[in-house]
Amino acid sequence: MPLTRAHRLSSAAARVQRPLRYLFLEALLIALGVALALLGQEWLQQRHERALSHTALASIREELSQNRELIREAQEYHEAKMTLVRGHLGPDATPLPLEEFPRGFVAPAQLFDVAWQTARETDALSHLPYDRVLELAKIYAAQESYRLQAERSGELIYADLYAIGARGIAQKPASLMSLLGAFVYRERALLAEFDAGLPKILEMDDPTD
Repeated sequence: MPLTRAHRLSSAAARVQRPLRYLFLEALLIALGVALALLGQEWLQQRHERALSHTALASIREELSQNRELIREAQEYHEAKMTLVRGHLGPDATPLPLEEFPRGFVAPAQLFDVAWQTARETDALSHLPYDRVLELAKIYAAQESYRLQAERSGELIYADLYAIGARGIAQKPASLMSLLGAFVYRERALLAEFDAGLPKILEMDDPTD
């Protein structure tokens, strides 16, 4: 029985619609694949950033703990030298023995900030809350203030060494006492800053959690 015109047109339309459905499904699968790939890439990027923040925070914690110990050692040295100098004050006091200053008349702590500077330059702390980053910044700002004080004091001592020599400085115990006292005062304040902020930093949530 011959096919009618309407039947032939219906069959042709069906043959056209079938590949169109396949094309639509293929396009949908491609779009879904691209979306999943982008989501996966974003997840990997966030995971990498959290891992970087974890490493940065661990390095900063270690750096600050080391710096606190260096400050404590410097304070002990300066306090011991103050006790020594105090015994040589007055008109009848004997000259200060230079051998009692093996690390110099003053010996400021050489504090580190490599981990902090690296974290800032690489934006490695982006996954930490702002208030935690601010806590870190306050301690490092106090460190920088101490470093500037040490730098200025060093310039004064070097100028005196050039002008009157080490023995000349030893013959001015009152001036040396004042300089040592300034360092002890600043180191006590810096230790207080560390003791207030460091426990919070050590308890910070890990960015990878």
